Amino acid sequence: MGFGSQILDCFCSPACSLFCSMMSVFGIFIMLMLGVLIGSGYEYVGAWTEEALKSDSKAQAEAAKACYQVALIWVVFLGLSLVCCVANRRKTSGSAPRVVRY
Repeated sequence: MGFGSQILDCFCSPACSLFCSMMSVFGIFIMLMLGVLIGSGYEYVGAWTEEALKSDSKAQAEAAKACYQVALIWVVFLGLSLVCCVANRRKTSGSAPRVVRY
């Protein structure tokens, strides 16, 4: 076993992949909620004052867009961690899943 496979085994361990999946779901939820709240002009989120909201709605829209982009990055991490979860299940089951034909 080389050094690269040891690192891959560490990052794809069952505990790590499950933890990353849960953190990704949390990150997606938080960033989507922040994007919705900032985009709708909720006054208690961010450093928006009434004057800033009236004069700089473009900055508010850009901040909401940035939240959505970060949520998309979290979706990519969720996909990668779910791939690791599936790989761990296959590794612990000892064989690839069987194909059942009817």
